[in-house]
Amino acid sequence: MSISLDDVSTLLHLPVLGQLCDLEELKFEDDGTVGAEMDNARGPKVRLSWLRDIYVQRSQSQHWDYATRAYLLHLVGCTIFANKSVTSIRVSYLLLFRDVHACNRYAWGVAALAHLYDQLRDASLASTKKMAGYLTLFQSWIYEHFPNMGRRQLVSSYDDTTPRAARWQSPRQSSTLVEIWSQLDGLTYSGVLWHLYEGHRGIRPFFDICMYSGWIRIGDTFSRHLPEHVMRHFGLYQEIPRPPTTVADADVVVVDYVWLHFMNHVIMNVRQASYPSECVDGYIQWFRRI
Repeated sequence: MSISLDDVSTLLHLPVLGQLCDLEELKFEDDGTVGAEMDNARGPKVRLSWLRDIYVQRSQSQHWDYATRAYLLHLVGCTIFANKSVTSIRVSYLLLFRDVHACNRYAWGVAALAHLYDQLRDASLASTKKMAGYLTLFQSWIYEHFPNMGRRQLVSSYDDTTPRAARWQSPRQSSTLVEIWSQLDGLTYSGVLWHLYEGHRGIRPFFDICMYSGWIRIGDTFSRHLPEHVMRHFGLYQEIPRPPTTVADADVVVVDYVWLHFMNHVIMNVRQASYPSECVDGYIQWFRRI
């Protein structure tokens, strides 16, 4: 199992079609307002509380473009690009809102997934004590696919026209680590919901790009999106996938070109599985070895 572009699209209703997000470090005058805030934040970042103040000030003075940028930067700082500080966001993300009228050109769902993949890599290290990224995505993905994992509550007022993540509410008292270990140790095929978004397709269709196999990125942070490794997740027959090393090296220009021509890089010639765990002979042996 893996979080895929289809999960992002269905759970959050974020766009997965569009331009990949470019980032670069922005420079500001040392004696300017932003420069002073970066000094207070001790780095190329600004505090979320400062953005809230800027939003109020610019709204009162009717500087709507400035207020909009402050609002949007605060929004992604709390969601898509959440970091471990929980209180700040890198100013480089401001580049994405330079033209507030063109924000819809970006594939925000891809940015959210690439950032979360990067945070999951970090979280897999024994030395890591905290995790960041869009954790609403991660948590709702667990709730959807692993019904016996953790504690959760269905929202009775949920409207199916809204993102699937809105179905779930976390209780105040979360599961203990010992409980989660026990649930993981007891997990079997029957404890996983594999192909579960069919009832939501009328609201959020399955996009061809969700079968894209290759690199995705946010700025110069690259991650592999390889749906061929989790075909059962889509209700498809699982074959032994190609080695990840056969995916071309990550390069911004190459990745953007491949993404632009994504239809040449989607998994083709697939077939529906007769049952959730159906796979080619030898797959389980390959999986255990790898």
